[in-house]
Amino acid sequence: MYVPKFYRNENVEEMAAFVKRNNFGILLSLNERQRIIGTHIPFVVSTNDRGIVLTAHISKANEQWKSIQANSEVLVIFSGEHAYISSSWYDHNNVPTWNYIAAHLYGTVRILNEVETWSHLQALVDQHEAYEKNPISMESMGEDYVRREMKGLLAFEMQCSEMQSAFKLSQNRDANNIHNVIAALENRGDENAMAIAKAIKKQRNL
Repeated sequence: MYVPKFYRNENVEEMAAFVKRNNFGILLSLNERQRIIGTHIPFVVSTNDRGIVLTAHISKANEQWKSIQANSEVLVIFSGEHAYISSSWYDHNNVPTWNYIAAHLYGTVRILNEVETWSHLQALVDQHEAYEKNPISMESMGEDYVRREMKGLLAFEMQCSEMQSAFKLSQNRDANNIHNVIAALENRGDENAMAIAKAIKKQRNL
């Protein structure tokens, strides 16, 4: 991913936090015909002393499971908030642009065994059911039922060997124009605009 130096974020903790908030990513790999294929899936995100670890699963009906087993490198893309930035907000002539946060994570895949697959699914369900009024669990669905469903999927772990992230938040603007950008985004008021305004404030300690 092309990232100008002043937009790069190499802080593993901040990257991990971003990926956890935006854990529905795109898994990209090369198939046997050397064609790029991708699957949109949720990930469970954790960290160790080597960086970010991702676990996920795909259906065995999806041809991509064959390519990720080949021990070749895969790429997972996570996208976050983004917003159009009008140059009419500046106190000088310039071109419009787009502010955004995104991460590209590279690594090779290790296929999980049955016990590890259960743990992965449990972590994924528990993470997202925590927001529900009447949460379900692996246990409430019934072990026999879940294990039958598990036969149709392949779960995997990816230790990230390379992490790239772009936190493009108007870092090249001075204080006056930053305040103009934040005010305009907050005035726009949609979810993405408000999220980018908040991210700019955090980045600038405002």
